[in-house]
Amino acid sequence: MRERLHSVKVDALDTDLVSLLLVRDQAQGFYTGFNTHDDGVVTRTFQFSRHTTEKVVSFALVLARGTGGFHSALVLTASDD
Repeated sequence: MRERLHSVKVDALDTDLVSLLLVRDQAQGFYTGFNTHDDGVVTRTFQFSRHTTEKVVSFALVLARGTGGFHSALVLTASDD
């Protein structure tokens, strides 16, 4: 379900000095995929795609700019190296 909806979780943390917008990708990875059960062993299979990751990052940047406090961005993603 989350894969089709491209689900994200957004948390805004604000103080007098700084604002931080956390956007967590729930459209892929741990939150998606499927389990296989075999003789007391559970195998979890999921995938990541560059296309979905780029959509999540683009959404996060648009959201951050819309807050009015956007001055710079640090985007942290898992490396594919």
